[in-house]
Amino acid sequence: MRRAYCMLKESIAKRHDAFIEGLLAAGYAASCGYPKQACAGDVLLLWNRRGEEEKIADKFENAGGSVLVAENCYVGHGYYALARRYHNGGGEELIDDPNRVEKLGVEISSWRSEGGHVLVCPNRFIGPRRALMPSDWADQTALRIRALTGREARVRPHPGRLKNERRSLLEDLAGAWACVVWWSTAGVTALLAGVPVIYRAPWWIASIAAGTDLDQLVTPRYGDREAALRRIANSQFTAEEIASGLPFMGIAQ
Repeated sequence: MRRAYCMLKESIAKRHDAFIEGLLAAGYAASCGYPKQACAGDVLLLWNRRGEEEKIADKFENAGGSVLVAENCYVGHGYYALARRYHNGGGEELIDDPNRVEKLGVEISSWRSEGGHVLVCPNRFIGPRRALMPSDWADQTALRIRALTGREARVRPHPGRLKNERRSLLEDLAGAWACVVWWSTAGVTALLAGVPVIYRAPWWIASIAAGTDLDQLVTPRYGDREAALRRIANSQFTAEEIASGLPFMGIAQ
């Protein structure tokens, strides 16, 4: 029988149990903790791909196993992001269902054609080595934006660093000309609100709808937001869908 190793925190029981149930439903012999060895067809499930867990994932793939990376969702509530190999657009979606977009229940606003400041949204300093955001990225990016465009550049710290701040992301996006992210999901919110986005990471889940170079702040790129939403919809699942085994059924043997 194919084996699956779940490295998600058991202390978050609802989340952990949904993934274990789903792996069992998909025909895997599921267990918790680190794998002692891997074989072709085995699956390793982890939360993000960072630190020591990234080294374990690398070894697992080299042995012929499949690594699945879970994280917080991109859009909406009650979902978990899940993809093969890497999170946030660096890996592959586990399903291909164009009808999932409607289930997200989101609206796409018309593109914004005017605005003043550029909002810079850094993410947490975690992730795989090859895509990790530099610690000084936000401040350096703001300086370059001011030099390139003459516009005000406002840095919005990651919510995890905002202790008593009550301003919402949409409030900070009000009146913005554009939004610049490393690969933060704040960029997805901006795109849906009609604000052009530049991303600076090696990859991003909504890359097809955004620009990649700060020079594009002068003439923003209006990309394909519908295509971005299709990829997002196929890269996040409800706890019920996960427990049913849906995301795990098509993993190549």
